Amino acid sequence: PKQEKTVLITGVSGYIGSWCLHKALEEGYRCFGTVRDPDAKKCTFLRNAIADTASKNDDNKDTILLSSKAKTHLTLLKADLLDGEEFWDTEIFAKAKPDFVLHTASPYFGREPEDPQEYIRPAVEGTRSV
Repeated sequence: PKQEKTVLITGVSGYIGSWCLHKALEEGYRCFGTVRDPDAKKCTFLRNAIADTASKNDDNKDTILLSSKAKTHLTLLKADLLDGEEFWDTEIFAKAKPDFVLHTASPYFGREPEDPQEYIRPAVEGTRSV
């Protein structure tokens, strides 16, 4: 029997991450997705997909309709890019045991930063940790 492959997708609530997730689910991968706050409003579409309550008729125009496979093949993990390498090793990689990693997470605050390091530091340090 073919062994199911596992993929870890960082930043799964974002535009690129959610599309990578959808494609990975459709291809039959077991998916672990990281988000800063699984209870955040922007993660509602992920929670709905896992609960199998997503709907095309949702009044929220921002709703992304994920693969129906999310119910059985998606697990959300709470993580921040700045949590550090030890956290990622013990809390994320030890749980997900991924065959592949799609690192799509990147800080975005919806505004131009006063100091570019507000974006650069978490992006660089986060990539190192992942």
